[in-house]
Amino acid sequence: MYAFKTAVLGLLVAASLAAQTTDLDRAQQALAAADMAGAGVFAKTLYDDAAYRARFAQENWNSKKESVRNEAHMRAIEATIAAQAAAAKARWLSTNAAIHGLQGDIGRFGGTSNVTLLAEESPTIPINHGATTKERIAAAQYAVDQAKVAGALDNVPDNEIRIAESYIDSAKRVSKGSTNSDIADHLSYRAEMIGRRALYLARLAQSNKVMPGLQLDRTRLAQAASERQAANDRMQREIAERRAVELQQQLSNEESSRVAQSAELDRLRQQIDENRPAAEARVEAACLEQSGV
Repeated sequence: MYAFKTAVLGLLVAASLAAQTTDLDRAQQALAAADMAGAGVFAKTLYDDAAYRARFAQENWNSKKESVRNEAHMRAIEATIAAQAAAAKARWLSTNAAIHGLQGDIGRFGGTSNVTLLAEESPTIPINHGATTKERIAAAQYAVDQAKVAGALDNVPDNEIRIAESYIDSAKRVSKGSTNSDIADHLSYRAEMIGRRALYLARLAQSNKVMPGLQLDRTRLAQAASERQAANDRMQREIAERRAVELQQQLSNEESSRVAQSAELDRLRQQIDENRPAAEARVEAACLEQSGV
């Protein structure tokens, strides 16, 4: 058994000195990719775990102790697969967030959506790997089983489920007869993260199936709403234009009326002015007649 454990450890941490640097770089690249996918928001627990392992690997990569360097190497590998799982979860939950947004738009535009998404996993859900190697192996097996139930074997081409299962089998073998085994814990962690990644990608595939229909409905309803708004705007403009014409006509009529009234007043004044001398003459004649002149 000791020889088997030693062989497994050798395969895990001593593929080549050149590969060690590549593994650390790969962990950092996986973290960067997870960050770009929004894992810091949508998969915070997983992302923080990956970042912690990558940080440990970087800080202890050149340790003087071989055992610490070996652990740093294992943590770099763990950081890579944890970051990949975090990225997958972020892609799944961000897609679901987009779906919720589309459903909200569809309702706002007067439509309905009968799409029901699978229960979502909180971005900050605590992850309990277990306190013993046996529990960690069980956690890994559960993650792999969940991925299978979700359809990862059929819907996720690069599911790596078989690799995860081989890690679980190896973990069981190296931990046989012991309560805790660093190598088995490492293998279990990798298997669990592979299972989680496959699970999240399977759920992402399910969410992606409903996206095109929702996008089409949203576009169609948005266009119809836009057309209704445009028609309403045209109607309001036409009403306003008609009202403006009516007011202009009213003003024009009132102006014409004022002009006519002014002309009538001028005519009356002129008539009075024309008749005034005759009237004055009649008055004067009447006064002379009365006085007997």
